[in-house]
Amino acid sequence: MRKLQADQKQDNGSKSPDLCIMATGGGAFKYHDKIKQALDVEVIREDEMECLIIGKNMVLSVVE
Repeated sequence: MRKLQADQKQDNGSKSPDLCIMATGGGAFKYHDKIKQALDVEVIREDEMECLIIGKNMVLSVVE
């Protein structure tokens, strides 16, 4: 995660928006504060099943 954070900063410079992480499932809620503090990033928590259904619907809309 730190490497991705450093790469994003190098590629986009100081003009880039703040980096954020989207996380799903119980770990998104359980480790939210630890991730946010360790990486100094915004952590967006999403419902795992809702994301799964949205992804499934997207794949099915592309497949004939």
